[in-house]
Amino acid sequence: MVNVVEIGMQGPRGAPGATGHDGLSFYGAYVANQNLLAGQPICISRANGKAILADASVYTSSFVVGCAETNANVGFPVGVIAGRLELPNWTSVAGQQFLTPGVPYFLKAGGGITVTAPQRPACAASVMVGVAASPTTLAIAPYRPFLL
Repeated sequence: MVNVVEIGMQGPRGAPGATGHDGLSFYGAYVANQNLLAGQPICISRANGKAILADASVYTSSFVVGCAETNANVGFPVGVIAGRLELPNWTSVAGQQFLTPGVPYFLKAGGGITVTAPQRPACAASVMVGVAASPTTLAIAPYRPFLL
């Protein structure tokens, strides 16, 4: 089979696509392996490739890929974002409604984020999840876990 390519004029520009993320973010969609809340740090299960709550008390569950963009029930898709995530209320994730701008947030034992760096024996790993850019925005840039 021979394909013939003809050189000609470029056609008209197509319609604009849907608005995406800001270009500074990583975004992936995964199936939730458990119920997840918006803002919770997420890792990907090595057993089945689904999104699970990251947990500093278990080294293999401390590899944060981002945070849940919205709430998701088990078996349903969840958007996972690394970049800027804005939530009006961070209480269910950080234990307080607002974040402290400029302060780093770490993965805590059992999931969620905290301003206190993890320590043994409660935690197996230390992971900085991101830095608060404003009282309602976390700039998510997860580091690789450090084994404690």
